[in-house]
Amino acid sequence: MEIDLERHGTLRGDRSNMSQLFCLHLPLGPMTLDLLMVNHRDPLHPKAGGAEQVLYEVGKRIARMGRVTWLAESVKGRKEREVLEGIQILRRGNGFTLHLHSIMEARRHDVTIDSVAHAVPFFSHLVNERTLALVHHVAPGGVEVPASTCSSSGPQVAREADQGLP
Repeated sequence: MEIDLERHGTLRGDRSNMSQLFCLHLPLGPMTLDLLMVNHRDPLHPKAGGAEQVLYEVGKRIARMGRVTWLAESVKGRKEREVLEGIQILRRGNGFTLHLHSIMEARRHDVTIDSVAHAVPFFSHLVNERTLALVHHVAPGGVEVPASTCSSSGPQVAREADQGLP
């Protein structure tokens, strides 16, 4: 995986020299990026895991170039607002109501990353056309959606996703 946002402004993920599977070109230059990341847990959540670590690593790098807000569910004993390495953590609601908070919050930001790590995705795309869905894993027997309906990157990416990766 290559994450070099400072040098290239591009986030890439590939597997052993396979074709590029994900590429996000961020607006760099005189414009300041205002990014919202939505995930059920933040990096300080007691059950934080790999999805949170990936978002945290991306978020802290983007925070050097602009404003990053991380929306997550409330956690007993944690503050509603907290700053971690330039990332503004905002805690609202619970596992169910966070979906409503995400819709309200996504309106306020330039770009939204909806972290999909559970069965019910967030719906930020309904109010912010610059929304990305970052899918961390798909369990066997999970929701079946043909990749060709989700991919604007072309048929090669869709074919690889339809075939599944080892």
